[in-house]
Amino acid sequence: MIGLNTWAQLSEDAERAKKVSISRLFDEDEERFSKMSLTLDDLLLDLSKLSWSHAARDHLLAMARDRHVETRRDAMMTGAAINETERRSVLHVALRNRSDRPIILDGRDVMPAVAETHAHVCDFAEKIRSGVIGNGKG
Repeated sequence: MIGLNTWAQLSEDAERAKKVSISRLFDEDEERFSKMSLTLDDLLLDLSKLSWSHAARDHLLAMARDRHVETRRDAMMTGAAINETERRSVLHVALRNRSDRPIILDGRDVMPAVAETHAHVCDFAEKIRSGVIGNGKG
């Protein structure tokens, strides 16, 4: 549960943000881009062009900590059964994994099956694009 104090702070931040000009935020802080952006490998998350204050960013990060987002993310990445309704793993990360990194579920690497299915889907899509399927030929 999000702490009431954190939620109240976020609500106040949202009201303040409605009244703020982003250009004014840049005028007031020449380092806004560097302070309000994050990078991971080649991914850039630029929050500087949102009307968030530094405090609002910190309150959002506090809310993420309160909700154990990092722990839940890590559980998802390791194949833990985090789908509480169906009591099973969610394998979104396996579908997007293009590395050689195995993803283990119930003691078995699911990546060979994911790669095989991905190859079948790509083959099917290419047959549609090339006209082999859908024009009476296939």
